Amino acid sequence: MNSDGPAPAAARKLVEESSDPGTPADGQISEADAARAAENIRVWRSYLPEDCVDTMIKMGWHLSV
Repeated sequence: MNSDGPAPAAARKLVEESSDPGTPADGQISEADAARAAENIRVWRSYLPEDCVDTMIKMGWHLSV
């Protein structure tokens, strides 16, 4: 697994910008959910193309696994 870079901060930004219909109406997520999303994104980026990961984030998958 690739653990380089500031994934948690970058992931939080991506989480906040997500168009996931499952995201709370106020756009707030818990610290635990943000950490889990960051780890999901970090793992995906270790083996998937960037555009694939970006699409998964836009679809809200980082919050649902």
